[in-house]
Amino acid sequence: MRQAPDAPDAPAQPSVLDRLSEREILVLRLTARGKGNKALAQELCISVKTVEKHKANLVRKLGLRSASELAPFAHEYGLFR
Repeated sequence: MRQAPDAPDAPAQPSVLDRLSEREILVLRLTARGKGNKALAQELCISVKTVEKHKANLVRKLGLRSASELAPFAHEYGLFR
């Protein structure tokens, strides 16, 4: 017998954010705040190329079309704080 989706024993649906590393979530948050790649790199003490790679991984993992969709996605999921 299937349980109702809101039943306490029903398994929780995995969030799309569960697929992301802590660093990727941080890059996503900072991107949502309007930080550019160079500012992100300086703040995180990594290279601009590494920032670009994190963003490319985010786009792929989240099923987005381009990095320009990262900030709206982060706002939709409340990650701009």
